Amino acid sequence: MGKTAVEQNFHDIMEPLVGFGLKKYQIKSFETRGLLRESAAGILYAGQSTKVKELLYAFQDGALSSCILMFNMQETNIALDVAKFYAERYKLSGKIGDMYMFEAPDQSFSVAVSTNQEMGLHAMYLRNHGQELLN
Repeated sequence: MGKTAVEQNFHDIMEPLVGFGLKKYQIKSFETRGLLRESAAGILYAGQSTKVKELLYAFQDGALSSCILMFNMQETNIALDVAKFYAERYKLSGKIGDMYMFEAPDQSFSVAVSTNQEMGLHAMYLRNHGQELLN
């Protein structure tokens, strides 16, 4: 059975480095976005386009535990664009409350797309339990 290529139409959202277990220096050497703040718990970067407001890398015990892309709610059609962006790249695996869950093709991580008052529309990259480190 042949594979079908899916044309990706949305290219102006740059995803984070999804390498759970990476150290801060590894993330910082990869990232080209502008650094906004850094603490023991995380690194906050400015978004790289009008669609992305900020990117947060969260760390636990010095290792990357999650990433959160926060989208610019002032951008026209942002919810539709974000939905299409993730649908083109990941498999929709379900809905939990108001979160739409997308799964990476290798099933190593999921992306939870949701909206709340604190972060607005955002996508949280989470390691699927039972998976080995990506690095």
